[in-house]
Amino acid sequence: MTELDLGDVIFKRVRIFGHSASTIDDLRTMLHQAESGELSPNRAVAAIGSLSAARDGLISVRDATFPARS
Repeated sequence: MTELDLGDVIFKRVRIFGHSASTIDDLRTMLHQAESGELSPNRAVAAIGSLSAARDGLISVRDATFPARS
């Protein structure tokens, strides 16, 4: 866990990005687990939103919820 000052995104024009750093072997393992039903990747990505959705998205991650919106 880490704290992020999202004010830096606005006031300092900081960009935040990340990746899983998974190796090809990690990806193969995950694919095998998904195909066998051991892993449900449908829960990995619940939504994609714009920067205006960042606050709601972070709250949803904290609370482990998914606000259904149309």
